Amino acid sequence: MAALATAGLPEAEESGSAVRPYQVPFGLLVVPFLLGLVLILALGWVIEREITTQWMVLGVIVGVVAGILAVVGAVRRHASPQRQREAGGRGESPRKERTADPLGHIQAAEAEHRRYRRPCLNCGEPVSVARAECPHCGQRQLHSCKTCGTPVRLEWNNCPECGAEFHV
Repeated sequence: MAALATAGLPEAEESGSAVRPYQVPFGLLVVPFLLGLVLILALGWVIEREITTQWMVLGVIVGVVAGILAVVGAVRRHASPQRQREAGGRGESPRKERTADPLGHIQAAEAEHRRYRRPCLNCGEPVSVARAECPHCGQRQLHSCKTCGTPVRLEWNNCPECGAEFHV
């Protein structure tokens, strides 16, 4: 029966040099066996009003098959996604693996946010690119181009729209 329970399953996981076999709880095999046996015997009682040897044999067969299917399902469900890929994709689809850095999306958002901020010309604190004044010290960050009216940062020498030169 052990050969039937492991047929078509990925190999046991290796941890270091030792091979760790799958451990299946005892109840996982016994409960489906008993449920299958009881259901078939109940069906035999309903149909014939007595339990014959044929119904007992059929009940044991159904119970054994139910137990084996429960064990195979549990092992496949708990097998690592890499082992499932190596086994040819049999069983359930692997669960989505979590990233190694659970805060990676926060760090990515902060990096994106920093792209739209520049240090203030006066105090060095980060200021939004679109702000005309620093919220920390009040220093103007932008002025208007005298030629086209485009907002331009104070440290720029030329207007990006019309190319006019600034002599500040």
